[in-house]
Amino acid sequence: MNDETYNQLAKAVHYAARATQDEWPGVVEADDVEQDIWVRLLESPGSAERLADMNDRDRKVSLNKIGRQLAIEERSSYEWFSAQVHYSTDDVREMLEAGALVNEGFNGSDERMDFEAAITEVRESNPQYIESLWEHYEMGTYDTDTGGARRRLGPAVRKLTNHMNGSQKTRNENYIGPGSRKAISNEDARYITDNVWEVPSA
Repeated sequence: MNDETYNQLAKAVHYAARATQDEWPGVVEADDVEQDIWVRLLESPGSAERLADMNDRDRKVSLNKIGRQLAIEERSSYEWFSAQVHYSTDDVREMLEAGALVNEGFNGSDERMDFEAAITEVRESNPQYIESLWEHYEMGTYDTDTGGARRRLGPAVRKLTNHMNGSQKTRNENYIGPGSRKAISNEDARYITDNVWEVPSA
């Protein structure tokens, strides 16, 4: 990749990484996404050249797609190793559109618990966000044509997503069940066997 191509793409790559972090809060960091996008472009010089030749809008769309692919890969990798799920803003929007605010549209009890915990946090810290979400997703009266309205609705969804991911993390950390017990040494196991479970003689 030559300097001209790099300079043509630098700002767009930076903003795509920021947009990916906003869409996947708690899953990816903008700096990491930015580096990973550059790695992909360096591995495919032809793609970099095509991006440099695009108009601003098409370049933005294409780089956002790359960022989204990286986030999905990161989440899939995380789920594979930890059996935990992270939510994206798109995930949360789908729940809201399916009726989450009136306790409907969840894919299981875990989603419901995470949503309920998050909505409580947002109600306490940013009550105006709850009003915006309710007006848009339940009443259909929210005016998304104005810049101010869009600036409130986007942060409301991101804040809710952040709290849902925080709830999910806490729930998994507090989980007690199969696979949750800390491994003990053989010496400790022998002590427990010899002293705790000893059956007294008759």
